[in-house]
Amino acid sequence: MASSLAGRRALITGATGGLAEPVARRLREEGVELALIARRPEPLAALRETLAARGAGRVLAEAVDVADGPALFAAVQRLAEALGGLDILINAAGINRRYPAETFPLDEFEAVLRVNLLGTFVACQAAIPFLKRSAAGRIVNFGSMLGEIAIPERAAYAASKGAVHQLTRVLALELAPWRVTVNAVAPGPYMTPMNTPIQQDPAKSEWFLSRLPIGRFGDPEGLAEFVRYLVSDEAGFITGSVLVCDGGWTAQ
Repeated sequence: MASSLAGRRALITGATGGLAEPVARRLREEGVELALIARRPEPLAALRETLAARGAGRVLAEAVDVADGPALFAAVQRLAEALGGLDILINAAGINRRYPAETFPLDEFEAVLRVNLLGTFVACQAAIPFLKRSAAGRIVNFGSMLGEIAIPERAAYAASKGAVHQLTRVLALELAPWRVTVNAVAPGPYMTPMNTPIQQDPAKSEWFLSRLPIGRFGDPEGLAEFVRYLVSDEAGFITGSVLVCDGGWTAQ
């Protein structure tokens, strides 16, 4: 029987995203108190209201652009203090820009790095003092299969996610003395708004499906269940791992 997560406190960045929102719902089902961070106030407020109605315990939210390092650092600290501590950090904020490297606008390249890499690092940095005081501290960073392999026109995204994978490994070593585990999930193509341009283009969709041995895009609800496992007591011996969830793409 899986251990209970009831009463634990989790902070999720990019909380309204296509992969993060199912994670927030799944943890709420377990009785986890939540602090949600996302850039757009309206969808964030709606998500907070929905989750708050689903049980006891607090659901806090603050609209912050994770590309703004100082603002993010302060928000993580405020929310963790408001919850009375922090047991779980899930870094799911992420953006993608698609250009050939030769013509990749430098401001767009930097924007991807600031959200995907710097945002992940700053949230971890702000949360670490709280996680060290937890009896079961957990960090789950959202990487990507493109942190392990490459496809064209993803120079910024692939570089940022590869860096997130290495950041995860370094943090796992640094935080091991406090029994704080740090892992990354590396999704392949999932049915999310970020992949809408692929799904709406028959040629691109066919190209992606032809490379997925499992024959379909991933289900965000299934990934949420996996993240739930990684923050549980049962996963306490798993740390420093990048766990690829890609329908078999990188196995080829």
